[in-house]
Amino acid sequence: MIIIGADSDFSGKDFLDYKYEDLSPTQLENMRKLHIHGDEQIKALYNLLHNFEFNLTNEQLFRISTSTLIIVGEKDSWNPDLNKFLNLHKHLPYSHL
Repeated sequence: MIIIGADSDFSGKDFLDYKYEDLSPTQLENMRKLHIHGDEQIKALYNLLHNFEFNLTNEQLFRISTSTLIIVGEKDSWNPDLNKFLNLHKHLPYSHL
């Protein structure tokens, strides 16, 4: 498994500022090329993001036996708290950071 810039908890409520209605014409055109079911599919993906939530405990992480590569940049501006990723690495028994 490969985890890029994600930690053990996530709330789509943190992304309510990302709205379908705010996509530029260029962004919308690019998304339409990737999503063959059109604008309704794109809207559904944004709704899914806004309603998606999880919070894995350290005990739940420890039960994951899949080899995992955790990728994060120490200078990433969007999620600067490296302690979250160190904790993820510590509790995923077969992980590499």
